[in-house]
Amino acid sequence: VYARVPVRPSARRLAVLQALPDPWLLPVSSGEALTALLAQVPDPVRVRLQRAQALAASERLAGLARHLGFADVRVAVDARPASLLAAAVPASQAVAHVS
Repeated sequence: VYARVPVRPSARRLAVLQALPDPWLLPVSSGEALTALLAQVPDPVRVRLQRAQALAASERLAGLARHLGFADVRVAVDARPASLLAAAVPASQAVAHVS
């Protein structure tokens, strides 16, 4: 058994985050983590995060993201990293992967 403990991002990490170019993609697989993140960061960072495209692992998380101020929210078919990333790409631009 474990306990989830929110970790406050350092000022250095927040500065690096703020310097990243657009577009931002924010995978959302935990409502608790998203809520904690937005509560811990300074307002300019929170506003910048809310402009990111949120890639939600479920309809419930998409609703939470919208409630928390995200305007561009996509819903993935599941919570796997590849599915979250695929949600960011419009179907008309998707590329088939051949292995």
